[in-house]
Amino acid sequence: MTVALGASLGTGLASSYGATGADRVTAGAAPAVATGDERYDTPAQLGFHDTTATGSVRALRNDLTGALAGQVEFVQSHSVNPSGNAAREMPTVVARRAALLLFSPLAATDGVTVVARRNGLILGTLRMAHPNALPQGDLPAPNGRKTVQYSLRAWSVALPQNWVLPGLELSFTNSSGSVGTLAASGLEIAAPTELVINNIRLGMLTDAPVSNGHGMLLRPAETGTDYFQTIPVSKLTIAKYDTVRLDKVIVASGKVYETPGTSDGTGGVYDGDMRENVAKAQVATGINLANFGIPSALMNQRQPGTFNERIIHHAAGNYTNGVQGHGLSGGNGMATLYDSVGNELSHELGHSYGLGHYPGMDSSKTGDAKVINAVHHSESGWGWIAYRNRMRSNFMLKDFKPEGYNIDGNGVFSQTFAGQYNYGTDAMSGGWGSSKMSQYTHHTGYSAKRIQAGLRTVVPDPSYPSGYRDWDATKGVYVDAKVKDPTFNPPAKPVKAGIPVFTFLGGYNPANTAQTVLYPAFRSNYGNTFNLPAPTKTSGTRECWLDITLNGGQHREVLLDSTDGVKQLNVNVAQSDRPTNASIQCRNTSLTTQLGNAIVVPTNLPAMDPAVVIGQDAGFEALRKVELAQLTPVLEGLAGASTPVLSATDMLKLMSWQDNLGALSATARTVANRVLDQRARVTTVNRYLNRYATALAAGNYARKRDLKRLLKDNGFVEPSGTVFPAGGKVLVESKCLHLDKATTTPEAWVTPTPAGCADTAAFRWFVDARGALHSQVRPDQCMAAGSPVAMASCDASSSEQEWVLKDDGHVVRRSDPNSAMDLYRATNRPGMYGYVATGSNQMWKTFPVSTNPLLVLMDAAGLRTLAALDLDHLADVKAPALTLSTQQSSNGGGLCPGPLSVTPRATDDSGDPVKTEIRVNNGKWTPYSTPARVVGTTAVAVRGTDSSGNVSAPVTRTFRPDNTPPLTKAVLNRTTHRVTLTATDAQSGVVRIQQRLGRSRTWTRYSAPIRVSATDTVHYRAIDAAGLVEVAQTLKVSASRRTSTTVVRARTCVQAGERLGLHIDVRGVRAVSGKVKIRVERIGGSGSVFVTTSTVTRGSNASSGTAVAVVPGSRLRAGTYRVKVVYSGNARVNRSSGSLRFTVR
Repeated sequence: MTVALGASLGTGLASSYGATGADRVTAGAAPAVATGDERYDTPAQLGFHDTTATGSVRALRNDLTGALAGQVEFVQSHSVNPSGNAAREMPTVVARRAALLLFSPLAATDGVTVVARRNGLILGTLRMAHPNALPQGDLPAPNGRKTVQYSLRAWSVALPQNWVLPGLELSFTNSSGSVGTLAASGLEIAAPTELVINNIRLGMLTDAPVSNGHGMLLRPAETGTDYFQTIPVSKLTIAKYDTVRLDKVIVASGKVYETPGTSDGTGGVYDGDMRENVAKAQVATGINLANFGIPSALMNQRQPGTFNERIIHHAAGNYTNGVQGHGLSGGNGMATLYDSVGNELSHELGHSYGLGHYPGMDSSKTGDAKVINAVHHSESGWGWIAYRNRMRSNFMLKDFKPEGYNIDGNGVFSQTFAGQYNYGTDAMSGGWGSSKMSQYTHHTGYSAKRIQAGLRTVVPDPSYPSGYRDWDATKGVYVDAKVKDPTFNPPAKPVKAGIPVFTFLGGYNPANTAQTVLYPAFRSNYGNTFNLPAPTKTSGTRECWLDITLNGGQHREVLLDSTDGVKQLNVNVAQSDRPTNASIQCRNTSLTTQLGNAIVVPTNLPAMDPAVVIGQDAGFEALRKVELAQLTPVLEGLAGASTPVLSATDMLKLMSWQDNLGALSATARTVANRVLDQRARVTTVNRYLNRYATALAAGNYARKRDLKRLLKDNGFVEPSGTVFPAGGKVLVESKCLHLDKATTTPEAWVTPTPAGCADTAAFRWFVDARGALHSQVRPDQCMAAGSPVAMASCDASSSEQEWVLKDDGHVVRRSDPNSAMDLYRATNRPGMYGYVATGSNQMWKTFPVSTNPLLVLMDAAGLRTLAALDLDHLADVKAPALTLSTQQSSNGGGLCPGPLSVTPRATDDSGDPVKTEIRVNNGKWTPYSTPARVVGTTAVAVRGTDSSGNVSAPVTRTFRPDNTPPLTKAVLNRTTHRVTLTATDAQSGVVRIQQRLGRSRTWTRYSAPIRVSATDTVHYRAIDAAGLVEVAQTLKVSASRRTSTTVVRARTCVQAGERLGLHIDVRGVRAVSGKVKIRVERIGGSGSVFVTTSTVTRGSNASSGTAVAVVPGSRLRAGTYRVKVVYSGNARVNRSSGSLRFTVR
């Protein structure tokens, strides 16, 4: 198969990368460039990976064998090489995970395709996108800084997750047909690691904490998919438990706390006995132990980590110092968090993967070398946000510091990119989310390598004999975990994996019933169940067990640790088994008693949403369903809009799933297609601007005119016909908002007094359909929220640039209606402040509104170009260009064979017809209709007038028709045997004489007398300067005397191998001269046996000549021969010949 960039590429890969609306829809006027021609997309100004840390050009590797050479990279959570990544402190390509394939050819090419094979079988052929179409970065360029993309040299295409397996081979072909191959042996692919993250809110003697920051619980598809992009795993499952409040708890000491009481101690972010013994030990570790098949354990938080599972708990407890929340902690298979969004999650889960603070920091070194592994840098890699088709940069989202940022007091990291961007820090190094498209911190390659190494490759799977599968890296397949590692010895074999469960937790002491608390059953949408050992009830020693009553009255008994001391229990039961009751039972000899309290399990609970699975076969489908459900009412609300415009957030969602909108309602899908059509048409305009940038900048009227027509035909002009709206004054407290362009970057100011207002473009503003505020003097600049507000390059993906204009003049942020634009009177600058209903300094009146979608969807560079072209005052000031041509060619001086026809030809840069006029010999100007016929010397002038009234300067030429061809004379000199040619022409003069001999069809230039023989025919002619050609003449050379030629044998008897003498007589010649050609042939043979030439000498009388020749004996063998002799003749005597037969014995 052949798949174009942007198509859905295989199982589990969202249709979210590469295709723009321009590749889907063509509307309006016929575009000047193909809508799919990515060459004319607008690239960034800089390529991150095209330079080294020092700013020098990065040399490309050759990773291929074959005629085509080039560098290959794979981008998942990080951009990596095909092999050798461990030595570079980078992660390795993850199996069963979609990857952005990059190819940078060493030699320029017009196209690249790649054929993927695995173990000899073709998986498919993909067309790679032009470097200009490489996915953009996730950070907008702040004003004054250049835009950056990962590379300006790399062709790209997405590889489906089910292609990314060991044995993958990639063959690249360029536009010239050259092929280069990345062999499977040159590509290292790591195991398809899987990770489960379960979440719970827990209240201990108080209500559980509630926060919108509990993203993994509240928005698992959004946050899980986001986090998936930052770590090197193949599959991520986000699960949850119902919120739990415990009004009675037990701690490791055996102490039991119960409401309305509190813990005996104090609590804090890192403190509290309930934090340690309940939240971390009995709940977080207990859930892990239950999923590992360990029904009871000491309350010491020890767990084997059989497979990759992490428990996030948002916990709070009631202590002597009040209700205290716990967070900011992670490790040992869990994370205690305030919020599961932001760097807190990235950081604390980092601890759970084995990372410490400031990974790789080397205190023995100084400067950048000390901290380089703890921060991003030129080699730490970018990522790929696949479902958004954006690259994840490694830059810091802060103000630029040329000297660098201090890494939490551990030293300044001074390396920057291009002297314009600081690098971000790792999640473990005081990092934070530095992306407009992610809430989580991008780990460095150094940390990602260690995360990958720290994750287990074992996955619970009851279909395997041991209950677990593991990855065979050599074969690229799963095998039974115990087959791969005979020492693998899990606590129990799962019967079912990843199913909804009830988890029974609590603390107990078999020796003290008062030290036992069985908690209410915890309900989750994801867990594992086991056939766990049951009590024998025959042992002479004490046995304790968890007794679970199922809906049908059956009992399930799970043996617990029955020794003295406080323990914790951890048992999963499938929700489908419908448990109703549970208690802890202990038996001493023959007496069975209940230990502590019993619980009743609710049976009428509504079903939980299923766990969210991301990656592998599931792809990003969970997020697609959520976001399309969010988009549906938004799009339906725009059904009646003449110009449907989405917010930056909603537009990003639509672009992510544009190739799979089936979940939208019919109405929403219609609006979505209108929005995508608008975007496609804007893309066409952008590509026109880039394709004809040089001509447009030079003022080419035709290109500018066609551009304006393109804008008009696509509905990208104002009702008045102008490209940009007129704008208007905006007043606050009678003072005027204006743009100051004198600063390094434009700034918005307010005049100190009303007297400072002016009626210029700098004082005029308008708002576009998405709520972005533009200055008329710089329509590419939009106001971004801040204190003071900033003028930034307009960016439709920036929510900071989206405003809502209230009827009373308030201008508030779309994303935060309580934040209003305020006049800071002390500085005369607009800035952000809380909404004040009566605040006169928050009343801005009035921004004219434009509904032109071009202003919303075109990038800042395009808007800047359009403004500079000033298409609203487009005028044709260039006159037509004129030439004069004749029906017959001229020598450039007006000399032409006449009579002739003169035709004017006119062209205009407008492309419109030109009104052409002609004047002959200074007569009147008359409209041109038919070619002018010229006889005799004539001056012809022409001029043209275009559709705009521009008149060209007259073009005049004088023609002198020449009607008489030249005449040539031929003279034969019989003494020298030569013909001399001479030609004359009275008007133009002779340019050349031409000749040809006999039957030759080729005319050659005459330069010297021609040597001839008797009976030769000479053809000749002359050509004059006007181009007239003489009718060819002919001179036939006739002989004045005739000859005869005879051959005589010198001997009458010839034996084979003996030489033979020949005597030739030429008669009838006076003062004979010349040569004879002698040819001996064997009759019945093939070809001549002997050929020679002999000179004729004076014979016995004045009218004869003789010649002799000897045939070598080596040429003669038995047979009959013929001798042919030809006398050449000359200008006075004719040619003659003779022959003779003889026999050789």
